[in-house]
Amino acid sequence: MELGHLPAQPSQEFKEKLERAIWGPLDGTTADPATPDGSPPLDCFFKYCQSEVREPALGSVVSAMAILRTKSDKSRHDLNTLVDNPALIDLCLRLMLMTGCSSRGMGGAVFRRRWMDHETPAEYLARILPQNSTQSSTHGQINGSQALSLDKLTADYLKRYASVEVEWTDHVTDHLLLLKGSDWKKVYIFAHPAFLLRSIEVLSQTRDHPGSSGAAGTSKVSDLFAQSLPQGCLPLSLLQETLLTLEILFPPVGDSRSQRLLATDVEKENLDPMLLRTVQFHASTSDDADDVQKLTDVHSLYDQFPFWGARLHVLWQEAEEPTPTSFIGRLGDRKKSPRFMWWCGLMAILVAIMFGIVSTVLAAAQVWISYCSWMGDANVLWCGLKEGHGG
Repeated sequence: MELGHLPAQPSQEFKEKLERAIWGPLDGTTADPATPDGSPPLDCFFKYCQSEVREPALGSVVSAMAILRTKSDKSRHDLNTLVDNPALIDLCLRLMLMTGCSSRGMGGAVFRRRWMDHETPAEYLARILPQNSTQSSTHGQINGSQALSLDKLTADYLKRYASVEVEWTDHVTDHLLLLKGSDWKKVYIFAHPAFLLRSIEVLSQTRDHPGSSGAAGTSKVSDLFAQSLPQGCLPLSLLQETLLTLEILFPPVGDSRSQRLLATDVEKENLDPMLLRTVQFHASTSDDADDVQKLTDVHSLYDQFPFWGARLHVLWQEAEEPTPTSFIGRLGDRKKSPRFMWWCGLMAILVAIMFGIVSTVLAAAQVWISYCSWMGDANVLWCGLKEGHGG
């Protein structure tokens, strides 16, 4: 997480110019974007922006941001012809939507998909962000009726029983991505709920509510992005889903362990304080939030989370059958393989044969000794061996 290594607080002028460039009107006026009372502070978001662009270059970024919003139907190649520095367009997309759009080695902490020259911003976002419920092939690869418990998706359960650590990220494209090494596992969580809430407030002021909840299942995904980009926002359904996944990972009620983990991270890494106020998300973002508590199987998970369902499912599978990270755990895991069981069976047969032969030889020797003792005649065949051995 980059927030612990950021420069000093950005100036008020920096904040105002950037907020106006991202969410302000597109009619050429200089009015500030309407900010409702009680709107969450964006201090962490502005710190992230300052880590990407310094104030002397802000003027160029503001100009490029206006081009990106007003001409969001143009391809990356066409947009680059309208600015002096082609990297500006990539930078504006990273700032405006907090994506991991890469530009000359820059990009998300994990997800580094390049924006292709022939793609519009909406086409690029539709390609790199996960969506799954509209694709029948995705449902065909899973057991939709498999029972599912949300308790196994909490941060505390993932850490205690699956050894999955939370890694905070500035990029929404990294959200819920599970990465595994030989001795570690991390799930990346988007760390800017205030940014999501601010975007929802901006979209709520528009008449058509671009990308409204449920639209991901009925509209082409790239169309949702094309509708919301002029407002400087991600689709509303994606914003709402992302907030709801935070509540699944850190339930505001009934899971004090996960809440303590969250509070520790917020204080230690200087994260967005809105992460501690997730209890307010449902009331302000989604009328169907209570349906999340009714998730009972994999099919309902994909239906309730058209964007993040696949990554939640991967995370749940890891919690259900954790990949071992310790030497003992990996050794035990290897013992579950069919090859290992075959060799165990073969060795068991060989050992049984060996003990059978030894037992037969010993039994024969006992019979011979008993026979010689009963006969009491050393002249009997082989009984002299016993006498000679005893002498």
